[in-house]
Amino acid sequence: MISVIEAIGSTALYVKVAERYAYMGVMKDLVRIFTDSPDFRSYAVSIAMDAIWNLVEVVGQKAIKSMAGDQAVVIAFRKPFENVIKKGYKLDDKCLRNELAILINYVIMEKDSHPFFFEKDPQDG
Repeated sequence: MISVIEAIGSTALYVKVAERYAYMGVMKDLVRIFTDSPDFRSYAVSIAMDAIWNLVEVVGQKAIKSMAGDQAVVIAFRKPFENVIKKGYKLDDKCLRNELAILINYVIMEKDSHPFFFEKDPQDG
């Protein structure tokens, strides 16, 4: 899985490839790595965040819109962000917190995401 994430992050630097990834919903899969990872300090989370930022930087607003229009993605940001705030104390944790906060802020700016921020995560019961 690590090799696939690294490949996505590296190839996302090319506009046509990054646009295809955004169209295919790769952002959703990268965000899922945060929610499925038991440790937010894991290498998989780190490279997934890098891949997301590569996609956002290359594709731009279309990548943000693809995340904002997907209820699962918007809801999935909540738990990793809360974990980093509660358990993070290292410099890398603060960087991850800031990156998540910026991504959440970008997603909030899209009106498509507004109803999803008040949704309850189905895993919370």
